[in-house]
Amino acid sequence: MLIDFHCHFPYKYGIVCTDSPETPPSRALVPCIGLLPDKWSPQRQETLIQKLRDNPDLQIGEVGLDRRFQDSMSMDDQIRSLKQILEAGISMDRSISLHCVRATGPMLDLLSSLRFRPDSILWHGFTGSPETARQLYSMKVIISVGPRAKESLKTLLEANPHLVLETDYEGTDAEEHRGLLESRYGKMALETDMTVSEMKAHSQYMLDLFSTTH
Repeated sequence: MLIDFHCHFPYKYGIVCTDSPETPPSRALVPCIGLLPDKWSPQRQETLIQKLRDNPDLQIGEVGLDRRFQDSMSMDDQIRSLKQILEAGISMDRSISLHCVRATGPMLDLLSSLRFRPDSILWHGFTGSPETARQLYSMKVIISVGPRAKESLKTLLEANPHLVLETDYEGTDAEEHRGLLESRYGKMALETDMTVSEMKAHSQYMLDLFSTTH
């Protein structure tokens, strides 16, 4: 099967994420609920944490830092809130899908201050450098790569062997989603020494590391 490590479409073989803590995905291999800074409030953060307490199968995604939203939530407040959510998730042994836009330094600092299960945190939509990918591998953080990646998949895979693939698809068309996912796996096969079959096996292995509940 082709696993999509981050999408917003109800795909049965996907890690399906939302930034709405009130409405968990209805269909997913790994269902996640999250909250981004542009929609944050103390009440919504508490809703997120309470939903996790009430639903042991729910994981966290997506949550993170985003400099585009500083007018509605300062970076200091974003970091403080994210740390609280991550600490709650780690204490419940939940897997976590991270969102990070123009905040690589603060995110790395935050992750380095936490103790979490290896490979239980996934940096979604990774667009960083091989050096950052390598640093995340040393921290046991998975990088999930979508269409916006700036470096070649071969370069990133060499830097972080725990790289996985995603579409970040937000549409409603199953055929369109499937086409995007197949193109991601095909691109990986073209740019690396891995076959699609080997990539599928790698994806399953990484899913087993990332989530203990699927």
